[in-house]
Amino acid sequence: MVKTYLDYKVDARGGAISTANILYFNSKQILVVRNKTVILLNTRTNTIERKYICDEEISVIAVDDERNHIAAGTVDGKVNIFSCLDGELLVTFSGHRTGVRILEFSENGEMVLSVANEPEIVVWDIVREEGVCRFRGHLNMIQGALFIPGFVVSVGDDGLVKVWDLEIQQCRQTIVGHRAAIKAIIELEDNILLTSTIDGKLRVLQRVDNEDDILEIKGEGVLAIGGDVEEFTKKGKILGMRVNNGTLGYAEIITSNERLQSKKRKKRLEDGEFLLTDYVTLRHAMKLNTAIKSICVGDDGLMVVAITNGFKEYRYKEWNPAPLQDHYRPDARVVLVSDDDMKVACIGDGNCSMWNPNGTNLGSIDCGRANTATFLPGGRFIAIGTVGGSIEIIDTAASVVIGSMTAHSGEITVIKPWKGGDMIGLVSGGKDKQVRLWMVDVLTDEDGKKCVTLTKENEWEMDDSILNLIVSRQVLAVALMDNTVKVYKLPTMQFYLSLYGHNLPVTALDISDDNNIIITGSADKSIKVWGLQYGECIKTFKGHEGLITGIACIPRTHYFFSVSRDKSLRYWDADKQIQIKTFKEHNAGILSIGCSTFGDYIVSSSADHSFIVWMRSKEQIFVEEEENKQLTQHFNDEELKQLDFVDRNAPDRLDTNEASRKTIETIKDAEDLMAVLDLVTKEDFSMKGYEEELAQWNLNPVGDKPQPPEPNILLCGLSPSDHLLKLVGKISPSNLQQTLLMLPTSNAILLLRWVVDWLEKDKRILMSVTIASFLCKVHYSYFSGSKDASLIEMLEKLANLCKSRIEKLRLTTATNLELLKVVDLELNDKN
Repeated sequence: MVKTYLDYKVDARGGAISTANILYFNSKQILVVRNKTVILLNTRTNTIERKYICDEEISVIAVDDERNHIAAGTVDGKVNIFSCLDGELLVTFSGHRTGVRILEFSENGEMVLSVANEPEIVVWDIVREEGVCRFRGHLNMIQGALFIPGFVVSVGDDGLVKVWDLEIQQCRQTIVGHRAAIKAIIELEDNILLTSTIDGKLRVLQRVDNEDDILEIKGEGVLAIGGDVEEFTKKGKILGMRVNNGTLGYAEIITSNERLQSKKRKKRLEDGEFLLTDYVTLRHAMKLNTAIKSICVGDDGLMVVAITNGFKEYRYKEWNPAPLQDHYRPDARVVLVSDDDMKVACIGDGNCSMWNPNGTNLGSIDCGRANTATFLPGGRFIAIGTVGGSIEIIDTAASVVIGSMTAHSGEITVIKPWKGGDMIGLVSGGKDKQVRLWMVDVLTDEDGKKCVTLTKENEWEMDDSILNLIVSRQVLAVALMDNTVKVYKLPTMQFYLSLYGHNLPVTALDISDDNNIIITGSADKSIKVWGLQYGECIKTFKGHEGLITGIACIPRTHYFFSVSRDKSLRYWDADKQIQIKTFKEHNAGILSIGCSTFGDYIVSSSADHSFIVWMRSKEQIFVEEEENKQLTQHFNDEELKQLDFVDRNAPDRLDTNEASRKTIETIKDAEDLMAVLDLVTKEDFSMKGYEEELAQWNLNPVGDKPQPPEPNILLCGLSPSDHLLKLVGKISPSNLQQTLLMLPTSNAILLLRWVVDWLEKDKRILMSVTIASFLCKVHYSYFSGSKDASLIEMLEKLANLCKSRIEKLRLTTATNLELLKVVDLELNDKN
């Protein structure tokens, strides 16, 4: 009988505060990204008012001026468009191979452009739910792009400013006046643009709109801000600047009317003299002591600054900033689960955060620079081993550090609970080569407050620095820097085994609760299962692509989980010596793993600033199915790499191209479409043959009456035409063009014949006309040179049908719009 396993599912996620750029939605609400979710956060009450969820990690977001749509770019190159009102996902565009870095809406909010790591700009039409075009021409990474009426302007590391015409979909102008890489661009006001370069200069560009040029460089200058501006953001007359040295710039925009009202500025304008302060005046500069990821300026002098997993908000009054709020949380280097499984602790650099397993934050506690930690028995106290060599005790009930003492002369690398007889203690190890046993006493002082004291009971010196250790009921296993694991019998600490086999030091280990096996993970990316009776290596697993950072055995079984810097969590069976499943939900290396008392759930923390609670479900895992899924995913990844290689080396790689790209989804859609085309054509041919036989029999009723063909179960009770229409209707509008491009000419002609049938029956007119026009454009050379009479007749019929049906649809739409205007007028009169 095939052995099955219970699956683990993502049940909750927490830890992250901000993982991408932050935007103001209004003066009281901001849009914050937390891994795969965009959150509408009320900054006054600190409550979440709405969520917009994507399938992948979000890298950048944008919102249109009317606050109708939110665009979220993901690390897999997709652009998701959400409705601001109800959070509904309207459309997903696939046009990039790498993560999206830049998103910008047009002034009317009907189009959005996206830029990834490749030097391309993709313009998308939100209303029509399709790509407009792909602009190629930059020689290096694009650092900024924006819409101006009728055009797209882009800047990049190649020092070029390019102006792209949206109507003809070509580059209209290339400006080469910048002598260094351009890092940012913004529109100060109508027809006035501002750029920044790595030489510290700001340049003003003005729109001229003559026959040859669209923009011209007005002049250049320097602001006393102490670095190169990497980002601009504006609101009204306020311009915010992010400088590469961690400085925030707060400037005032001088408008055209103000330049004309000032006599000095007006005279300089008339004389053709340029001064940067006639366009931008720096009012305040402030250097922060942390890395700045992005900035956004809001109403009423507000500015929000995104930092690593956090944000700061300021209000400027009379050009001076006043801090409003400051949120920051370090990555959880250690994640712990309490004995009662009711609390999860995430401990990082100077912070200990307490959570419920459902992802609810219970509070944060300031502590030392934690390197390792463990819950003391009972689940109330946490012992933290710091980089400085001290052990700190945290009372989670009071949210305070209640004790600290120096335990090692060097960095403490591991600390674990110790239970021996009636004694409750800790065992710690560090880079000073010492393993020390501490007795823990919990006392109550005169004020009724709890305090914990540590008393050193014993110590043992090792041969090398200690990286990790694990304690069971019978043995103590210590992982050393010399690639070995020393095993000692308890309670005598008699040397028992030396496990040697890894090529690099062991970084993680755990022992099964029956004390039969010990599992070790190493920096050499391998996992080894050892027998604890004789020290033999039972099995070596090689699946991870990075350093192993954690091992967690599931109680009462020989199953275990492993985590690694390769972002994956893997599920293994040590008895069957197989990998059960691979989980990939984190977007950065996984740092730690913790397991509940009975293995009902596990918790993993990552460098993507989050932790995930994986809950054991009732769904079963079949190992063979998981292997097939991994193999299919591997083939898909290889196919995408090949497509990317062909695209990057194509002769027309610098030409304007289609917005969408081939993906696994479009390839599958094309394969399904070709298969269904063959099926419905065969069924239609069979039905027409029956109708001809029936007509002949009616004229000459000799013999048995012809019987209709048996209905094909694959058509799901529909006619061939309706079945094909249903399949085509399921293809996403953003992927339709790429799907049609992969059809060979013979299948394209078959599809056009069915389009004629749909138009005759007035079914899905807009989609049918879109398919017809696109296929005729793609296969124009073949159609124009064909002498097939039936094909020519079909195309002529198709042209007439498209014209008549579109005209009918136009009249219907116009009539409906006029009726809606009448209804609107009547409602206004009543009000």
